[in-house]
Amino acid sequence: MEEAPPGAKLDSTLKNGLKKSRILVVVANEGALLQSKYVRQEVEEFRSKYPKRDIIPINIDGAIEKFELLTKDSGWLDHKERIWLNETSQALDDGITSSEVLKRLELAPRFILSNTRFRCLIALVMLLLIGLAVWAGYEAWDASSKYRDATAIRLVNEGNSITSDQKPGGTIKGLLMVLAGHKLAHSDSIYEVLNIVYLKLSQLDFIRNNHAIITRIKHSLNVLYKRRYTSSADTYEALQTEYLKFSQLVLLRENPDAITSVAFSPDGKQIVSGSDDKTLQIWDAKTGQAIGHTLIGHSGKVLSVAYNHDGSLIASGSEDNTVRLWDAKNGTPIGQPFTGHEKRVFSVTFSPDSSRIASGSADKTLRLWNVKTGHLIGKPFKGHKRLVYSIAFSPDGSLIASGSADNTIRLWNVKTGQVIKKLVSDNENPIYGIAFSPDGNRIVSGSRNGNLLLWDLKTGKALGQPFKGHMAVVYNVSFSPDGNYIVSGSNDKTLRLWDAKTGQPIGTPFTGHSSGISSVAFSPDGKLVVSGSWDKTLRVWDATTIQSIKQHFSNYDGHPVTCLAFSPDGDRIVSGSEDKTLRLWNARTGQPISQFFKGHDASVSSVTFSPDGSLIASGSEDKTLRIWDSRTGQSIGHPFKNHEDLVSSVAFSPDGSRIVSGSRDKTLRLWDVRTGQTIGKPFKGHGALVSSVAFSPDGNSIISGSWDKTLRLWNSKTGELIGRPFTGHKNRISSVSFNYDGGLIASGSEDKTIRLWDAKTGELIEYPFFDNESSVSSVAFSPDQNHIASGSWNGTLRLWDTNTGKPIGQSLSGHESLPISSVAFSPDGIRIVAGSKENTPHIWAVFEGWVDSLCFKLGRNMSHQEWRKWVSPDIEYIEQCPGLPIPPDQSETTVAAETKATAP
Repeated sequence: MEEAPPGAKLDSTLKNGLKKSRILVVVANEGALLQSKYVRQEVEEFRSKYPKRDIIPINIDGAIEKFELLTKDSGWLDHKERIWLNETSQALDDGITSSEVLKRLELAPRFILSNTRFRCLIALVMLLLIGLAVWAGYEAWDASSKYRDATAIRLVNEGNSITSDQKPGGTIKGLLMVLAGHKLAHSDSIYEVLNIVYLKLSQLDFIRNNHAIITRIKHSLNVLYKRRYTSSADTYEALQTEYLKFSQLVLLRENPDAITSVAFSPDGKQIVSGSDDKTLQIWDAKTGQAIGHTLIGHSGKVLSVAYNHDGSLIASGSEDNTVRLWDAKNGTPIGQPFTGHEKRVFSVTFSPDSSRIASGSADKTLRLWNVKTGHLIGKPFKGHKRLVYSIAFSPDGSLIASGSADNTIRLWNVKTGQVIKKLVSDNENPIYGIAFSPDGNRIVSGSRNGNLLLWDLKTGKALGQPFKGHMAVVYNVSFSPDGNYIVSGSNDKTLRLWDAKTGQPIGTPFTGHSSGISSVAFSPDGKLVVSGSWDKTLRVWDATTIQSIKQHFSNYDGHPVTCLAFSPDGDRIVSGSEDKTLRLWNARTGQPISQFFKGHDASVSSVTFSPDGSLIASGSEDKTLRIWDSRTGQSIGHPFKNHEDLVSSVAFSPDGSRIVSGSRDKTLRLWDVRTGQTIGKPFKGHGALVSSVAFSPDGNSIISGSWDKTLRLWNSKTGELIGRPFTGHKNRISSVSFNYDGGLIASGSEDKTIRLWDAKTGELIEYPFFDNESSVSSVAFSPDQNHIASGSWNGTLRLWDTNTGKPIGQSLSGHESLPISSVAFSPDGIRIVAGSKENTPHIWAVFEGWVDSLCFKLGRNMSHQEWRKWVSPDIEYIEQCPGLPIPPDQSETTVAAETKATAP
């Protein structure tokens, strides 16, 4: 204690000293213990003011032990169960403590009040700095997140513009930008962290039972979620736009230079292309990957390529005036170039027996070559007055047709080299492309005015009117193997499919090329078309009338599909039909994998797989349920009978031991799967047909929807109604569905709305609220719970964002305006199957399925250099198509070069 000035009161001096003391040291000798008035006063004063500060007794010659029992009240020192220090009376007399006690005292706290205040100040400053750091971190994250979201929106908008040809750049750049935008909008892990935090918090009892707290947490998180949902919906819409836009595009591959000619191998497994870079390249027709090395040998642009009949040889014609023969297996040239033409060779083709090659040239002649020797056969075929663009052998090999810039098609006798017929085009139109029909009776030609003409070889006259649709010169044409269709490629950047009999276009043009199309060809099975373009890309297209936008299942023998469901592993689909049968399908190929399951006596109204996929349950208008072995298709046991009217809906419990059914008799019934017997009494309460039933994920409750416009929640063990009916729909309820955690229920109604309900309270979630264009026939949650699929009575399928209530993209049509009876998500959430009265189920790619489809078409990611240029140098690289190649960076001059080849 520091000294006080003379005359100061002892009490005030004592108190001031105590205020500044961090600890109090008490010298405990005989006098202090036996006559403790002042020492005790000081100790008690210190303890009352600062109960948490330390009091350290120094025990002089064992005084504490000697005199403790002699004192009436020794509790004031409070030395029991505390550490004290021992010292001698000699040290007290000398005023010098021992070194041992001194060292021990050094261990005690010794900060005065001013230091304590300083520590508090430091602590406050540190807390402030930590708070500022956290706030700065949040602001940085928020700014980064906003920048990423803005970049994502910019990318998808710009990508859509590029693929629509509103901006330059090409399809590959446009699609990669859309994919990059989508990845950016879904790559911020903070949202996943927040969602996990919310789920954890909501599981705590004191929070779970407090609706106000839950509401506030949801509101706080929704502020952060809102931006994500906005960008997410925008990117999904952009993905769907691109998916639909390129629905018939199977794959897209880049070439170093303009592609001038393409051809399928006879087995359809490979494609060969010729290019302005003087090379040929062989491609895998299924994967789009380049096979082996480029075929090098020409000294000028390669203008034409062709396979022989068994695919072992490739012929090529070039701007270097030569024809070359190549080994298709190893890509090596065979022999020397075939020389003789005086100008560039525009077209080459093999004879049907592969013994000869015909070539057409800018020198106005055709020439015939011996494949084995490379020698010219006979003299050049002369007669055209201008360059020869295209030639073709007749199917029997006896004729050669040639199309020329002199506006004529000439038919030549292969043996004599003489013209036997001349077909003259009107309006001064050069003939650029020609092809024989498979039966050899017709020729199709494409010309400068953008029209196609079909010619009868017997009469030499055009059949019918020109095929009109292209807006620029048609460079190449090809018949399908069955002769029913024609494909044409034009300088208007489109391909078109035509009905070879009527001359009418089939569907819409195939769009996507950013420059003129130089060459087209059908695959040997007629299902695919390959195109090459001066935009340096090779593209493979779905040429069937069933587009790749959806997978169309085989016809159900003319009977409407009434219901369907995915297997738990997503590999199979079961469907029920008005023909009283069920059938299994391969979900990947759309092919049936079983015979019809027969047993019901009336239309099948509902089907579902057991949780392990081994069983199928079905409900029918014959008032019964049946259980089937999903592998053999055999009915197991007897029909489940007890309903008094048709069974409209069935569902397995999560453990697979029970089935719930809804009926037109206004009741629900619970069944034991093993015995087929009803469990308990019917669930009664609805006033009309029970249209849809579903178990909650935990199996404890059942939701039902009815034509009485209400939903009801039932205890699955007792059959008792839980709470009040869910009211709000203004017309019949057609479908109900739990989300995957059981917290939400979706319902679809004939009042054209989809509504969301809180499964615990039965309260209608006013937002979101879904307005559909037609009566809703079926609803289903996606596995991630963020989306709902709905089918409608007008035959459309629509996707919704459950967090905003807004539709995603445009509705998907394909059921010829017939009502969709059932919809279901695949377990991985990237496909939807829909059944209708069109007699055929459809399966659609959705969401990440759109990503997978577009990535397969592209076959690669952006390079890091493209990312920095197209996306941002400030955002870390994200793979747009995980697992696909990332091209190496090129020199800036190569990237900047936008060399455009021109048509002849």
